[in-house]
Amino acid sequence: MNASFNRRQMLVALGIATVAGAGFKGNSLFAASSVDSNLRFGKAQNFSWKGLQAYAMELSRHPYNQPKPSPEVMAIDYNAMVKISWRDDKTLWANDPERATRFFPVNRAAPVPLKIYVVESGQSREMLFSDDLFNAPTDSPLHKLPKDQMGFGGFRFMNPDRMHDWLAFMGASYFRAAGDQDQYGLSARGLAIDTGLSHPEEFPVFTRFWLEEAPNNGIIIYALLEGPSVVGVYRMTTYQKNGHVVQDIDCTVKLRKTVERLGFGVMTSMFWYGENNHRSGKDWRPEVHDSDGLALWTGKGERLWRPLENHEVTRVSSFSDVNPKGWGLIQRDRNFDHYQDDNFFYEKRPNLWLETRNNWGAGAVNLLEMATKGETDDNIGAMWVPAGQAKAGNRYDLSYRLTWLNSEPLPKPSSYVIDTRTGMASDDPVGQDERWSKPGLEKIVVDFEGSALANLPREGVEFVVTANQGQIIYSSAAPVAGFSNRWRATVEVKPVANQVMELRGYLKKGNNAISETWLYAIG
Repeated sequence: MNASFNRRQMLVALGIATVAGAGFKGNSLFAASSVDSNLRFGKAQNFSWKGLQAYAMELSRHPYNQPKPSPEVMAIDYNAMVKISWRDDKTLWANDPERATRFFPVNRAAPVPLKIYVVESGQSREMLFSDDLFNAPTDSPLHKLPKDQMGFGGFRFMNPDRMHDWLAFMGASYFRAAGDQDQYGLSARGLAIDTGLSHPEEFPVFTRFWLEEAPNNGIIIYALLEGPSVVGVYRMTTYQKNGHVVQDIDCTVKLRKTVERLGFGVMTSMFWYGENNHRSGKDWRPEVHDSDGLALWTGKGERLWRPLENHEVTRVSSFSDVNPKGWGLIQRDRNFDHYQDDNFFYEKRPNLWLETRNNWGAGAVNLLEMATKGETDDNIGAMWVPAGQAKAGNRYDLSYRLTWLNSEPLPKPSSYVIDTRTGMASDDPVGQDERWSKPGLEKIVVDFEGSALANLPREGVEFVVTANQGQIIYSSAAPVAGFSNRWRATVEVKPVANQVMELRGYLKKGNNAISETWLYAIG
């Protein structure tokens, strides 16, 4: 995940780059096609998903020759990229407002030259790269690329105004969508290898893409994933629905080598500080984060919510499951006043929800939380790690749906967590005074809201909370004054020194749970 920093900066730069155009007449081999005639293509080849899967399986038998970026590629840095733009008259599917596509050149954040193909009627043709496809200053390092280092660095699908994009791929296996409010935030990845371990992780790369028109203004993105330890192919049927971006993904992955930790359905986000750890932020804004919690829908149907945290050291939490229904990194807090940022608009950041579409078997959703001192690091990760050793020769065939949206994809539980706050445990009978603090204890306050709590009598409701270790000193639940459907749960705990205390709690009335399950880790 530490490779995300430059990619994140680069995508911000590209989002504000201007677009202009003046063109030459290219030589297209797509006669009478919807593909723009100003692009040039190679010879036609037969193409199918089954054929691509077979090719990947054969490729897995051979070692990966990882390209080494030249100094000229690495010279295309942030400053150089903001001066480079795709020529408007070279836009792929230029006359289609839903599919108009532009491309990035290789650059420091995406140094592996990609091959891009367009598929039509079972035939694929490579889109030929040239620096003439871009507007760039005459002294740009783009014009100095060695022949074997020329290539695309990624691509993006444009909004009808051509000023912004709604989905972009660039760097390793990263991609991200803007969501309902045209605001980028978190990212997805095709695959993660050895993420969050003591040794460096491996970053497999989407090295080839095939783009094909699909019904209902959709686009099918086929991708070949390559790395020293893996080969894989992905089919992503992508479309916009009610402002959301939806991707139905099928993947076939085979390991060349045994790896320690293999992650699928990978999401990366940023959490600097929020209401639960506001003391760790040295900024004037009340909160800064792209996502504030991990939502889980287990194979047994339980709904879980785990607030995110910026720890002092890297921490991995594992949530075991069998055939999970889904999970996602969610920005549940949508109140501008809680962020006060009228430049980056954190309240508009999209959520990303993964819904499984076949049986994923046994494994765990891993949540990775790395320390950060700013908002430019993607320090949060979530992924599915299959049970058992990820051995060389293992094959995985998984199907899932990604939805990028600003609401939550599932109906909210009858009551759900809206805030988690931490602070000093105190015996002060009037307020909070450090002179009355309880050394070694911590206080956590959790607010729940929802229809199950509407005008609920106080009697008979309790906050059921358990811990894997340490002591729970006190817990309570009560309605919040002035609200008809909000309750506040309070718990004081005594963690074990230098140990992580995992808490699990929910509201209960009689024999029935009346809220989703809240998870939290301290220590």
